Amino acid sequence: MSQKKYTFFTIFFFIALLLLTSAMWRDYVISQSAAGLGVF
Repeated sequence: MSQKKYTFFTIFFFIALLLLTSAMWRDYVISQSAAGLGVF
């Protein structure tokens, strides 16, 4: 039971980290593209 709980938290943490990284990467790409286009 406890092992399954640890597995669940590990998967949840991995997904949360992946979403956070993708969001940061997307913001970085958008900012770089905007700067390249001279929007900002």
